[in-house]
Amino acid sequence: MNAEPTASKKKWPVWRTIVLAILAVLILATIYVYRNFNNILSKALYTSFNESVISDVYELKFEDLQVNPFTGSIRVFNATFLPREKPLKEYLYINSSLSLKTETLLLEEVDIRTLLRENRLILNNVYIAKPEIEFLLNGTRHLMLPFKDTTATEPIASEDKKRPIESFTLRKFHLEDASFHSINSNKEREFRITDLSILVHD
Repeated sequence: MNAEPTASKKKWPVWRTIVLAILAVLILATIYVYRNFNNILSKALYTSFNESVISDVYELKFEDLQVNPFTGSIRVFNATFLPREKPLKEYLYINSSLSLKTETLLLEEVDIRTLLRENRLILNNVYIAKPEIEFLLNGTRHLMLPFKDTTATEPIASEDKKRPIESFTLRKFHLEDASFHSINSNKEREFRITDLSILVHD
């Protein structure tokens, strides 16, 4: 019995190879961007903070960040906002300080495009879970943050210019299970509040 002739192998089309190569490159690029997107946003958040005058006096740190680009939410874990041991610039009118530590800080409806392009944080909702907040108050007027000097006559060099604190609006601000500790040296008073929740709309 004669064997049947083997069927000739079909050649692999060149266009199919090109399409598969393009798909492979796109998949690898997507995985790379996805894995590094959190790092990119972390750097953008730090840059946004460090370009403001607040960074002269306070330091922002956090351990991890997760972003949901579809909802525009950024979840920050184990964040701290503490006074610097040595301020980058002296503001003689600052006589008090604020410290904040929290397990979870959720920023909702963030304009991620503006954050990445301009290093400016624009958002609508803030949720802070189990924060520990401490105030050290001195003087009759408690000044904790630097502000724009409207009396300055000499222009500041552009390389030293940082964004002043500006007004902003929020749709919702939520503190859950917060603990407050305040020491007022001027009035010699100290108080603590625990398990306090605050929800403010508009």
